[in-house]
Amino acid sequence: MNSNMTFPAPLSALAFLGLVVFLVLCLALTIRFAFGRKSKALRATACIALIGVCGYVALMLLFSVVSQTVVLASGQEKYFCEVDCHIAYSVVSAGAQPDPQIAGDTRYVVEVQTRFDPTTISQRRRIGPLMPGPHEVLLIDKAGHEYRPAEVLGQSLMTPLRPGESYRTQFIFEVQGMSPHPFLWLHTKTEVPYWGMIGNEISPLHRKVFFQL
Repeated sequence: MNSNMTFPAPLSALAFLGLVVFLVLCLALTIRFAFGRKSKALRATACIALIGVCGYVALMLLFSVVSQTVVLASGQEKYFCEVDCHIAYSVVSAGAQPDPQIAGDTRYVVEVQTRFDPTTISQRRRIGPLMPGPHEVLLIDKAGHEYRPAEVLGQSLMTPLRPGESYRTQFIFEVQGMSPHPFLWLHTKTEVPYWGMIGNEISPLHRKVFFQL
């Protein structure tokens, strides 16, 4: 399974929540010791908090450094794991044509399918509509230039899905010049807490999963 995570998503979420609880507890103790004028306990708490943060960051960077760039061909799916890995995305068609408005530029039309994979849940489990998380779509050329969609047609990527359902969305990009075989990067929006989770492709230094167009 190609996914946006290289570390089990439930464990990554638990580790992040554990870090937050740990830091809140350390902060509460720091305030208590500061008012109680207990300097030794205050320093010890600060050191423990620093060690905990450093250990978490080191583990996150380790998974980022050992990750590998993945390029998916047309039709191959990329799963997004927030806690469970239910939603899969794939590029079903992509084409380029001269931009009718700007001479020398190119319009890329990319159609993406969003699918709720029914094999990722038990047949006995009843589940209502699931709303995908917030995502961002970028077209990246060989030179590394990034382009956001100039126009989006079809259903929003935030449309809820039931098991087995799917829909398609068209993204239209206006690109300067002609870039042969660009990449599409569909990823979780770079906001907390996702970039701070172990093994997430948007965490620092982590390599990405792209779609080849």
